[in-house]
Amino acid sequence: MREYALKYNPDIIIYNFYPNDVRDNMERVAYRHFVLENNQLKEMSPAKESPIKNMMRKSFLILYINKILKGSSVSAKQGNSFFEVFRKNYSRDTEEGWIITEKVLIRMNDEAKQNNASFIVSVIPPRFQVSSKFISDLPNLEEYDLDKTDKIMNEICERNNITCIFAIEYLNDIDGLYYEHDQHFNENGHKTYAKFLLNKIGMV
Repeated sequence: MREYALKYNPDIIIYNFYPNDVRDNMERVAYRHFVLENNQLKEMSPAKESPIKNMMRKSFLILYINKILKGSSVSAKQGNSFFEVFRKNYSRDTEEGWIITEKVLIRMNDEAKQNNASFIVSVIPPRFQVSSKFISDLPNLEEYDLDKTDKIMNEICERNNITCIFAIEYLNDIDGLYYEHDQHFNENGHKTYAKFLLNKIGMV
């Protein structure tokens, strides 16, 4: 936010929160930006990813090949840590990831206010929250709470007086918003989400 947002002197800063933001704050993630020391945030210099590893992780072609060979590349049964934030029972890593996430949001909100900007957290749902078509991403459904991240984010925002909006209210049961091979919006998803933001900002 400091590097890319504040230099433009914005009136509103919208932070698009996605569940993997919590995962990125978990202990075992080498490229995270913050750790906890004495319950305080400490900024880190995340490990740099090699160009080849970065390409392997982001390439649509490699993701597609992986899907053919192993099934869905975003399924919890593949051991994807993305899904851990939806588990009913959390590990210590996940709990710490949420603590760091809350402290980061507090800092962002404070810095926005210091620069005379409104700060809004917009919570983007993963595809299995929006469409029953993708519920198979979670093979052992009884181990998960599909609303858990929304509940926690709502508590965080209320506790810290942060404006928070939830896209699930607008996107629920709309098909054709996500790629088949991962959790990201496709072109139609981005357009639909943009409409949600435009409509919602006028109400905040």
